[in-house]
Amino acid sequence: MNSFIMKHRCAFVGILIILTSFQIIFAQNGMRLTLSDAIQIAIKNNRDIAVLQKDIEKSESEIQTASRVFNRNPELSGAVKDRMRSNGQSDIDFGLSMDLPIEIRGQRYYRRQIAETNLSKAKLQLQKKKIEITEKIKMLFVELTASSQKNSSIKDLLKVEEDLFNWMKVRANYGEISQVAMNTVNLEVLNTQEQQIAIEQAITAKRNELAWEMNYTIPESAEIVYEWQELPAVPEFEILANYAKKNNPDLAIASADEKIADAELNLIKGGAIFPEITPSIEFSREDNDNIFGVGLSFPLPIFNRKNAEIHSAKTEQEISALQKKNIEGKIISDLRNKCRMLKFLKERREIYTGKILPIAQQNLDETKILYQKGELDLPTLERFWDNWIQAKMDYADFLAEYYHTICEIEILVGKDLKELDKK
Repeated sequence: MNSFIMKHRCAFVGILIILTSFQIIFAQNGMRLTLSDAIQIAIKNNRDIAVLQKDIEKSESEIQTASRVFNRNPELSGAVKDRMRSNGQSDIDFGLSMDLPIEIRGQRYYRRQIAETNLSKAKLQLQKKKIEITEKIKMLFVELTASSQKNSSIKDLLKVEEDLFNWMKVRANYGEISQVAMNTVNLEVLNTQEQQIAIEQAITAKRNELAWEMNYTIPESAEIVYEWQELPAVPEFEILANYAKKNNPDLAIASADEKIADAELNLIKGGAIFPEITPSIEFSREDNDNIFGVGLSFPLPIFNRKNAEIHSAKTEQEISALQKKNIEGKIISDLRNKCRMLKFLKERREIYTGKILPIAQQNLDETKILYQKGELDLPTLERFWDNWIQAKMDYADFLAEYYHTICEIEILVGKDLKELDKK
């Protein structure tokens, strides 16, 4: 009973420590949630990770079981005999023997190899899950950042349109603006307001999705830090392909499955012919004589009764090898496509940063000067402002696509590209 109470008390204390650590994160950051904080909380709170950690503990126990020198316990047998003599007297004879089967075809080695590979596989599955969580949180922050910047831009645009509408109302009082023109601008204001509501709705949905992925309630007062992360340098495709072959968790898991299939085939073969010998020690009491002896038994290899099992294991071995090739081929193909896409995205980024944004900014600046001099009216200024805002919003959507592609490449490679930069 005491051990039960202590066990659950320790679990309760552990939960309190985790929850307190998250509260400390928010307290230290002034109720600000950064990308690194979100990843840390998501990994600690993820239920699948908790299950995978239990799988690792289970696999460690299976290694201990597979490491036993003797796969079975010794067997003790005995017999008592009542021997009747010709003179009518009765003598009691008895005998004892102890047998211990010993495997001689390396079965222990193959069982341990399977158990150790299962442990490696469990660790790889845990690594894969952490990568998936990390990249998912990154993508959510990318989408939130893009939506936040679009929301900021749409607010600026809405202010300009409202100013234009108010200006036109004044002009309409003097009969200089028609009702059709007024309605047109009013519709622009309403459409922009609707667009702003849609963006804010998307932000709320993404915040809720982020909280779900973190398995944690984000306080409403907590500020999520929306900012574009520094873009990592992306190596050439050949370099990324080599990293993927070494680090991609799916490929490593497929290699582990292939290794397990090989070991299981060898284990079955080891149990087919002469799988073990059974030495024995015997003691018996007959006619007041003590008799000691040793024995050795082994199966006669007249029939190989594991032909079907061997055939099935060979088929499984071939399947695992084919699956590994298919997984590797799919990874390399996807990686090649993502690298090609990234090449086009880089070209588009240069057009945005080198031409579209600077030209839109220059046109707006020059239009502002002309407006302040009285050489242009407010509708003209609003049109150039709208062009500038639209360019910024399009660029935010573009950056979201760019960062998403980076995250997809990192999933395929199995590593953060910034870690590759350090090598």
